[in-house]
Amino acid sequence: MDYLYRLLLRDTDLFTPHFLRLAVLSGLANAGVLAIVNMAVQGSAKGTASQLRSLILFCLALAIYAYSQKRLMVDTCERVEKLICDLRLRLLAAVRSSELLEIEKIGKAEIFGNLSRETQVLSQSMPNIIVAVQSAILLAASMAYMFFLSKLAFFLLAAFTAIGAAFHLARAKQASKHILEASRNDDTLIEGFSDVIDGFREVKLNKAKSDQLGDVIRMVSHRSTRSRILVHTLNAHDFVLSQLTFFALTGLMVFVVPAFGQVDTKTITMTTTATLFMLGPVGALVGNFPVFNNANAAARQICELEDKLLAGRNHRRSVGPLDTFADFREIDIDAQSFTYPAAKDENTFSVGPNSITIKRGDCIFVTGGNGSGKTTFINLLLTLIPPTHGQIKVDDVIVNEGNLAAYRNLFSVIFSDNHLFKTLYGTSAFTASDAAQYIEDMEILHKVQIVENRFTTTDLSGGQRKRLALVTAQLERKPILVLDEWAADQDPVFRTKFYRQVLPALREQGYTIIAITHDDRFFDVATARYHMEDGMLVSMT
Repeated sequence: MDYLYRLLLRDTDLFTPHFLRLAVLSGLANAGVLAIVNMAVQGSAKGTASQLRSLILFCLALAIYAYSQKRLMVDTCERVEKLICDLRLRLLAAVRSSELLEIEKIGKAEIFGNLSRETQVLSQSMPNIIVAVQSAILLAASMAYMFFLSKLAFFLLAAFTAIGAAFHLARAKQASKHILEASRNDDTLIEGFSDVIDGFREVKLNKAKSDQLGDVIRMVSHRSTRSRILVHTLNAHDFVLSQLTFFALTGLMVFVVPAFGQVDTKTITMTTTATLFMLGPVGALVGNFPVFNNANAAARQICELEDKLLAGRNHRRSVGPLDTFADFREIDIDAQSFTYPAAKDENTFSVGPNSITIKRGDCIFVTGGNGSGKTTFINLLLTLIPPTHGQIKVDDVIVNEGNLAAYRNLFSVIFSDNHLFKTLYGTSAFTASDAAQYIEDMEILHKVQIVENRFTTTDLSGGQRKRLALVTAQLERKPILVLDEWAADQDPVFRTKFYRQVLPALREQGYTIIAITHDDRFFDVATARYHMEDGMLVSMT
């Protein structure tokens, strides 16, 4: 339970005297019920006054238990839910502060799984964990009461409990391994289902691809199922064994304890009653071992993801002013290169070293075949990936981590696989008439409008979604537009309009444009053209 304890100890105040007092009070009150019942049974012959006193004590114990248990569960769940909220927000902040290569290395499935599934496991587990902890306290209080009744019975109980606990802990390690394996298989399942949904058209058109993807998902699903069945089997064995152990212990109290000493009938009755009373907390404790294991596995996944995301935090500086380069005149890419890491016996692919100067107001076209390095060049320009060599200067100021956010703030980008946000996040203030005009210029005002800072729909064709993305970029009002194969999804008429009317209009509005394109009929629109071949950028003007 090391990872779960790490989260609870670090991020909550569950171990303060207030919570410990409530837990102990609840456990003692619960054990007190047993002692009072035994006392009432033994004093039944003493008259009405004795029974009335026992009844009053019984009701008092119940009231104390009800108050302390309710406060304990409500306060604990409240703090744990705040912990989970803080965890989500902390993971989100870590994701937002990470770089592209880090996120790609971790993978979308692991991040989604931890932000949703694992935090949900923690949330659902906490009421059961509280009951289990409370049962452990009740068990300890009951054992103390047993010591008062009979030392021999106490030592038998302690021995059986110690053996059972050691056995359960050993089995818990096996269960944790299978739970972790199942969780990782679930991440693979998320990836597989994402492939089916995100690539539905490709899957629908290629039966071999569909069958192979289905086979992989089926195999991983069966593997996850086997792991979870093993966990349930281990838990079932543990539960049955714990019940048999305490039934055997009850038999010992009746048949063995009297044989080893002069024990009166009342003591035997009380020790037997106490043993049977402990079946409830023992059952709750053992029955919640799977919950502990699941919660610990979830906590481990979350802690490991957080460690991965925060691994580079020491290298990141605070964000400076975002308008540092707002009035830039030119950007110099100076001998910048990037080499992809390669697996053993594989050739590496490098882009650069490349140098280019981008002046304010330029309209630069970049051409090149698939795999030539255009996307890598754009990612280097945008500082989404760190260069192996070289640097970027803005008006002779070197871009570094201190002004990196200000540099990135110069760009609005529409990638070839661009994600279109339905809500207009991060836009500058705009009027309804300006937004309507931009949408009208894209010839889709009859299909979509902006209401309460959201597009009324994004259920459009690929080309129309790119037009909406361009509307968003204009509303962001950044000085540089980067367009990656933007016109590829447009019909011939609008493609001509884009090059002959939209791009010139954007330049008149003050935008600097960098476009990856293959439309050679419109190369005359550009102020400069570069061609990418085998990672090298060559000027064509």
